[in-house]
Amino acid sequence: MLKLPATDPERRIGAGVGGAGGPGQSGIALLREGRDFLAPLNERFDLVAFDQRGVSIDCGPTPDPDPDLAEPHDVDAGELARRSREIGRLCLQRNPTLLPYLTTGNAARDLDRLRAALGEKRLTYIGGSYGTILGSTYSSLFPGRVRAMALDGPVDDVWVNRPLEATREQVMSFEGSLDRFAMLCARSPSCGFGGDDPETALDALVDRLDRAPLPVPGRPGATIDGQALLVGLAELMYVPALWPATAAMLSQLEQGVTDLASELIGIDLFGVNYDAYWAITAADGDNPRGIAPYLTAVRHTWGMADHFWFLDGYSEARYGFWPVEGRGAYHGPMRAYGASVKPLVVAVRHDPATPYRWGQRLARDLDAHLLTVNGDSHTSLANPCVLQATKRYVEDLVLPDEGATCTQPNPFRAAAAAATSRSDLRRQIRRARRSTTLGMPAPALIGR
Repeated sequence: MLKLPATDPERRIGAGVGGAGGPGQSGIALLREGRDFLAPLNERFDLVAFDQRGVSIDCGPTPDPDPDLAEPHDVDAGELARRSREIGRLCLQRNPTLLPYLTTGNAARDLDRLRAALGEKRLTYIGGSYGTILGSTYSSLFPGRVRAMALDGPVDDVWVNRPLEATREQVMSFEGSLDRFAMLCARSPSCGFGGDDPETALDALVDRLDRAPLPVPGRPGATIDGQALLVGLAELMYVPALWPATAAMLSQLEQGVTDLASELIGIDLFGVNYDAYWAITAADGDNPRGIAPYLTAVRHTWGMADHFWFLDGYSEARYGFWPVEGRGAYHGPMRAYGASVKPLVVAVRHDPATPYRWGQRLARDLDAHLLTVNGDSHTSLANPCVLQATKRYVEDLVLPDEGATCTQPNPFRAAAAAATSRSDLRRQIRRARRSTTLGMPAPALIGR
């Protein structure tokens, strides 16, 4: 664990514990990375971060379930099943005693021991992305032990009880974010890609790159084809601050130039240990067995999502053959009985990774106060309006007014200019990492 002592010790309230994203994100690394923008919360609280059990798990080299991301009518079901089974076997071989216990329920039990070790009678908790389901699991298992709980980028129990449905909802949310990118680009004179129809221009560019991939200078044998571009765009949907640079990258690719693409495609925004991601989600979820449900899921999503259908199905097929049952998992109901004040749930209207409906459902389940953020991004604590509302809530236990909202700025208007050089872009990426600290990666983005 890591603790940053309160910077105004004379007015100190207690310890505030943070729940990281992923699952598989280091809470310690997250606090170090985001300590500057979290400074207002650090005034009257010791900020405490921890690495939950399993964050450092290592499954060793494992097969990629489907390295070519074949469309469902072309997938080799037998080979996909073989690779999926082998992934679980190798992970169990390296982690025979730990693997069954990497459930969010057990992480919540660890969190209660941390609360006691800090000397806190009741927990003050701020969780983002996956950290929201850890928080709601804690409040359900330990009624009356929550002082205040702020949940940003919320995940409801569909994630553990109906995981294939949850992934499909995520995919459609990513697809909606791409539509938002295209719409905002078309309305902005500074965007410069695709004129009044960027989405049609993107489709044409993807088709062209699939026919004639572009080589990446300085990386022998590396190319950017249409599929690689879509995978990169899915990750960039998390960070609207990089959308002007993304539009500049697409314009470059139309001219056959890969300078910006070589920087933007494949960036690691969140520092998630993906072995931990798979192990925890496998232990948590009510996942169907065998290969057929996952093939059905990807066929369904392929029929609905033109661009990001591949985020569903293949990677998750390992769940159908996972070699252990999760022990200590909690599947609901999600409740917040006995809390000092209602939880605060913060949901972004156009969040690609945690759909807005998840926030509505979780707020209903917890009888929580829902603060809506109009705009785009995954999580929003770096937004000054959200940060101010969260600070007032955890310090004074005062919720925002009923119906209050916050707004995320239009990224094309907020940006002074798109990055046009690698050095400019690297500075933008560093700034984005500092302010976009929490992640729930879509399965097919993992390890690519």
